[in-house]
Amino acid sequence: MMSPKPRADTIDLDELKVNNLERPLDERGPPRPGTKEWLAWRLQQAFLTLDALPDSARPRGFGRAMPAYVHDALDLWYQRMQADDERRQNDEHRNRVRLRPSAVAISEMHEAFDWLARLRRAEPGAATVLQAWALATARRYNLRRLCRNRQWSYSGFHRKRERGLTLLLDLINFERP
Repeated sequence: MMSPKPRADTIDLDELKVNNLERPLDERGPPRPGTKEWLAWRLQQAFLTLDALPDSARPRGFGRAMPAYVHDALDLWYQRMQADDERRQNDEHRNRVRLRPSAVAISEMHEAFDWLARLRRAEPGAATVLQAWALATARRYNLRRLCRNRQWSYSGFHRKRERGLTLLLDLINFERP
C-alpha cells in the first residue's frame, strides 16, 4: 500500500528551505583571524568587493561624447513588432538586482589592497603571485590555466603563494600590537 500523499496544510515550510536566500552562503563562515586562511579569505573578499562596485566608482574614459541615437524607420518598425516576451527578456537582463558592497566591505577592501602594496615593497614576486591567486580564485578562474598563460610552474606558484601568505601574515602581525 502506498503512503498517503501529504496535504498542503501539513507540510512544514520552514524545514524545506526552498529559498536559497535563507541559507548562508558559506556554512563554515570566515576563518579565525590571524591565520593564513583568514588572510587568503580577506584577499579574495577584497577582489569580490572590487567586482561588486558600480562602474561609476571606477575610472572612466571620456564619458558620453556621442549625441543621442537617431532611430530610422526600420528600427522603429522592429521595435513596434517586437514581441512582449522578447522585450521582457531584454528588460530582465538590464534590470537585474545588483547588491552593492557596504562601507565596511569597501574599507576592508582598501585595507587588504594596502597589505598587498606593503608586501610588494618587501617581496615583489610573492605579492604578484598572491594577487594573481586572489583575483583568479575570486573570479573562479582556473589556476592551472593562469599558470600556463603566465608560464609559471603550478607547484612553484603554490609555494610562492604560501610564502607570500606567510610574509604578509608576519608583516601584519608585526604592525599590530
